[in-house]
Amino acid sequence: MVSLSVRMLGGSVVPTYDSAKSTASKTKEAAQTAANTQAQTESSAAQEEFLAYARMNPVERIRADYLKSHNLTEEKLAAMTPEEQKKIEDEIRREIEQKMRRAVEEKGSLINIVV
Repeated sequence: MVSLSVRMLGGSVVPTYDSAKSTASKTKEAAQTAANTQAQTESSAAQEEFLAYARMNPVERIRADYLKSHNLTEEKLAAMTPEEQKKIEDEIRREIEQKMRRAVEEKGSLINIVV
């Protein structure tokens, strides 16, 4: 909010401007704009994350879920020693096989997926 007042100075009318109120108002508006921008960015990031997950095939989803549940990322996995990588990859492979077997048993359909 801008405050404008008039004061008398030696018989002349001099308008005065309260810059403190103006600065506070601008600061508040800037903070609101920043908060709105951050909320939009977070919403956009969440949408992108959801869409990326939705576009995955079942095997990719199982892998992503496994990594997330074990607090891992593809980058962390790549940084591991070959022995550690093989151990994790074997665990992921077993989980994929188990989930696919369960899906076949529940639905009675045959799924041929090479892992």
